[in-house]
Amino acid sequence: MRLAWIDCTDGCAARALVQSIPKQWEVLQSDAANALQAIGERPPHAIVFDYGVTSKANLHLLLTVKRQHPAIPILMVTEEHSEGLAVWAFRARVWNYFAKPVSVLEFNRNLAQLAKFSANQGSERREVERPGNMFPVQPADATGPQAMIERVAEVVQRDYASGLRVDDLARSLNLNRFQFNRLFQRRFGCSFRTYVTRLRIESARRLIREAGAAASLTDISLAVGIQDASYFARMFRQVVGESPSAYKRRMSIAAQSADAARIERPGHDESFRAAQFKRLAENHRSAAVDEIVE
Repeated sequence: MRLAWIDCTDGCAARALVQSIPKQWEVLQSDAANALQAIGERPPHAIVFDYGVTSKANLHLLLTVKRQHPAIPILMVTEEHSEGLAVWAFRARVWNYFAKPVSVLEFNRNLAQLAKFSANQGSERREVERPGNMFPVQPADATGPQAMIERVAEVVQRDYASGLRVDDLARSLNLNRFQFNRLFQRRFGCSFRTYVTRLRIESARRLIREAGAAASLTDISLAVGIQDASYFARMFRQVVGESPSAYKRRMSIAAQSADAARIERPGHDESFRAAQFKRLAENHRSAAVDEIVE
């Protein structure tokens, strides 16, 4: 497995994190100036963008790589602890976003997920990123129904913010719409549409808690793949039990109370910042899946 590590830090890359990467990964290191050439010459299975302080130029580089190699997953590591940047990252459809200091355990868990995804997907399919082309073409009876739906779930958990279509996913597995929906309902206890909606709303809740006032509800709605603000508000209320604006106000009050408590306890700043960093590094997709499956 090849991992392209793009150093956009001006010489302050996360060396300890690079050294912790499992040996199954061949790490191909490059600076920003040579990134496009390096990726083109030896296409990797995944890409890490390592940022110090981000700039328009190095963020544009990430978008360029994403456009030229849309199916290669991208991880983003940054020293910039900005909630707005976290929202930007998820809107850019990076696989995951990490704020330094990064948990080695969490980071390597993501690499394990990427290795599994790449193995299932097949190298010949990496150049395409559409739900209808995510799976190797094979007869539906080549794998069991349970295994097929698990493969679908992996794609949904990664790409829930994109325009996933039941017909495309069913066709990829040589199933009709009815067969697909029946198998999905049996495995997850709800319809495909309900599953994706819950996944998106759980992710929206996390973005609201982390971004606070830094991102509007419209930005958050778009970040999780819901284009209609009124539909987002309606689904949020249905899943959470209150409107997104009410939830945002409640989270803001809770955050202000936490800030006040921190100020009243001298010497608590370091642990508080560590907790903030940990939340920013949280894997939105995996956590959202965990909550709706429980």
